[in-house]
Amino acid sequence: MRTLRDGFSSFKQGLRAKLLWEYLLAFKDRAWEIFWGASLVGIIFGIYTIFHAPSKVLLLSYLLLVVFMAGYYLWQVDHVRLMPRLKVTEYKIEPTPTTDGSEMRTYVQLCPRCATDVPVRNCQGHILRVHTWDDTTRDWKPTAIDEAADLEWSIYGFGARTIQPGAEPRLNVCFIALSMQRKRLRMIVPTVSATLLRWASVFDTDGTFKFDIRITAEDCAPVDAFMTVSIDPGLPSKEPTVNLL
Repeated sequence: MRTLRDGFSSFKQGLRAKLLWEYLLAFKDRAWEIFWGASLVGIIFGIYTIFHAPSKVLLLSYLLLVVFMAGYYLWQVDHVRLMPRLKVTEYKIEPTPTTDGSEMRTYVQLCPRCATDVPVRNCQGHILRVHTWDDTTRDWKPTAIDEAADLEWSIYGFGARTIQPGAEPRLNVCFIALSMQRKRLRMIVPTVSATLLRWASVFDTDGTFKFDIRITAEDCAPVDAFMTVSIDPGLPSKEPTVNLL
C-alpha cells in the first residue's frame, strides 16, 4: 500500500509549472467560451438571464456545468488523438523480380495508415470475398472465393503486425505473374494464407474482379476496403488496372 508521503511525492512529480500554466490558459479560454460564448449552454443561459435573475443555486449549478464541460473538451482532444484507428485511402502497384529468372510479378498492395498518433496492434488483413463483373447483367457476380482468408504483409509475410504511425507496412492483395518465356500474363493470384481447390478457376477468365477486404486490429474498429483489379492479356508489359472504390 502506498503511503501518504509516496502519494504526495507522485502528486508533486506530476505538477510541471509550464504545463500547468498552459492548461490553466486553455481551461480559461474554453470555460469562457462555454460560459458566455456561442455554445449551446451559453446561449440558453444568456437568454434566461435576459428575462430572469438567476438564483444562487442556478448560478452555482451553471458554473459547475461549465467547469465539467471545459475539462471534458480539453480531455477529449488528447483522448481521441490517442485512440488507435486505421484508414485506407491509397494503393500501390509494385513490380517485383523473383528468384525464378523467367517470372516477373506485379503486386497490388493496399496502404493502411494510422489515423491517430498511436500504434495499431495486432493488425491483420483479410479477403472476405471476390466478385467478377458481369457485362450481361451489368452487376457484380459472386465467385467461389466467398469466405475470409488472411492476406500477406509485404516483406513480413503472414500474421498479425503492429503498425507504427509513419512506418506502416503494405498489405499484399494479389499479384499478376508475367512469364518471360511465354511473354504473356498469367491469371491473377490472391496473396492468401491458404488456397482452396475450388478457388483455382476463379481467375481463369478475363474480366474485372472486385476484392472485398477487411483490416482488423486490437482495440480498433475494422476498416473495409473495396478494390477492383483487371489485366489485359494481350499487353503483358502493361500494369494491371486498379481502382479503390
